[in-house]
Formats: sequence, C-alpha cells, structure tokens
Amino acid sequence: MERFLEQLLNTAVSFADIPFAFFIFLFLAGFANFFFPPVPIELVTVFCGYLVSQGHSSLVTVISAPTLGMFAGSVLCYHIARYFGAPILKKPFFARYITDDALARTRHRLEKYGAVSLFFAKFVPGVYLCAVVSSGILALKQTKSYTAFLFANLALFMLLAFIGKIGGERWREVYAAVGKKGALVIVSTLLLFMFISIAVKVTRKIKQKSP
Repeated sequence: MERFLEQLLNTAVSFADIPFAFFIFLFLAGFANFFFPPVPIELVTVFCGYLVSQGHSSLVTVISAPTLGMFAGSVLCYHIARYFGAPILKKPFFARYITDDALARTRHRLEKYGAVSLFFAKFVPGVYLCAVVSSGILALKQTKSYTAFLFANLALFMLLAFIGKIGGERWREVYAAVGKKGALVIVSTLLLFMFISIAVKVTRKIKQKSP
C-alpha cells in the first residue's frame, strides 16, 4: 500500500502544473475511492493541498475534482441500489464491504434522520458506502440524497485541502493529528455556528417587526 501511495503522490506531482490532467487525476481518484476504499484519496488530497502551498495548481481544483469524482460514484451507486434493491447486497463487492450489522444501523439512522444522516456518514470510517446503498434501497428522494452527497464531500475535501495547505512541510503530521474525527468536529462546529448565526438574525428580524 505504501508503494501504491507513493506512486499516486508522484503522479500528483507530475500533473500538478497541468490543470486539466491534474483535475482528471483527482476526479478519477475520488471516483475510484468510492468503489475501492483502499485508494487513499484523502491522503492524496492533503498532499495536493500541500502542493498548492508550494505554488502548484489551486485550491479550487484540489477541492472540486475529488468532490465531483466522489459525488459521481455516490450517484451511480445510489441508482444501482435503487434499481436492484436489497438483492444487490449479496453481490461479492457489497458483501465484502458492507456487514449486516453496519447496514442495519445505517438504515435505522437514515429512516430517522434522512439526508442529515447521509451528510455525517461521510465522516465516519466505513459508514458512507452503507449510507449511500441504504439511501438507494430506501428510495430516499434524489434531491435530498444528491444534496447530501455533494455537500458532505465538499466539506470533507475542503478541510483536507486546507489541512495540506496550512500544514505545509508537516502535512502528514497535521493530517494524522486531525483525521476524520477531527474533521467531523470541525464541520459540526461550523454547522453549529451557522445555525446560531441564522437563529440570531431571525430573532433580530422578529424583534424589529414586533411593535
């Protein structure tokens, strides 16, 4: 796996100053990661964020390419699960990565919280694939599912890219210190801050309108 990671990082370096090739590389890496989790797209994204700090490519590309790649994979899997239903879980690929217990817990959360659960599933290791498959089987509305897929991946890859850019030469240590759980805490904090800000604005407007 280390050798594979090294090859991916070397490929990133070779494409870093070729915008279109760099975008396609990250897009395909994100898409591949959805169906083959061992592809280390998260670590690659952090490294690419570091490359940006060294004057290569841009944060827009480093964030958008893997986001769209993972989004495309999520949408494809959603429709496969929605079309074939529960029997698809018996297929070798899904049987390998999705346990009955994980699926049961994920489906319960989806039935209870819907798209919100889909969003946060992205930040829990080994849960996102279960969540996407479950959303398809349960026929969760496409609009809600697509929105959750897009914003969950956007939030994660944005954080990863900034970790690499801010971490600089120490990008590995910073990423190891933060990890997915740290990313979840950061995202949760930001969402809470946004919710409080909106609540405060709404409260002020109500007070201004009241006599």
